[in-house]
Amino acid sequence: MNSFVSKQILTTQTIGERLCKARKGWGLTLDEVASKISIKHVYLASIEVGQYQELPGDVYTLEYIKRYARFLHMDPIVAAKAYRLERTTHSAHKTNKSRTRTGFLKIIRMPYVDIRILAKGVVLIGVLSIFVYGAYFAHAFFSPPVLEITSPSPYQHTEQSGVILQGAIQGGREVFLNNEPIAVGGSGDFFESFYLPEGLNLLSVTARSRRGKETTQYFTIIVEEKGTVVSRQ
Repeated sequence: MNSFVSKQILTTQTIGERLCKARKGWGLTLDEVASKISIKHVYLASIEVGQYQELPGDVYTLEYIKRYARFLHMDPIVAAKAYRLERTTHSAHKTNKSRTRTGFLKIIRMPYVDIRILAKGVVLIGVLSIFVYGAYFAHAFFSPPVLEITSPSPYQHTEQSGVILQGAIQGGREVFLNNEPIAVGGSGDFFESFYLPEGLNLLSVTARSRRGKETTQYFTIIVEEKGTVVSRQ
């Protein structure tokens, strides 16, 4: 009698390919998923083909992948780890490739260069680098934080009193909903659910940096009795 041993099957599929396969398995289109989880169609398409440079940044990409995976009933933590591994592997590959090219260039004989001219050039490059870095640091220091809200939309009619506030910040540490603080994760993402009364509700979401710089977005949500919301074409 033959005995069978269970072995883990290794896959070379990227997290984007796995998400794409799961989506198709559910019979969903990108447009359907985008409308359900409030992520742009173009961002979802970029994730599936691994074109991460088309997305706003690692903070947002990681949040989008976790939300996408959760919607498809996949483990968001496993999906996040797979994305980080892909990025690490990609960076290491680029580093090794750069080293290989550098080693090849070493065998090329350099022409004679006046040491004094070379030294002046190095000093000039150093001064320019310090100036550019200082300008960048000053801009980052005095600029307000970047606030991106994925839910809710700025203006909406709804019959649901329950509202989910979700988004992420860059360059900030605190987020306030109508001047009340809400929890912010280590990567700058935040998630808060609450209920609104019937009628007109005005919301403000403010991100604040350590230096007191603020960015604020405003939302108008009208909660109506069930059966009174008129769909708009």
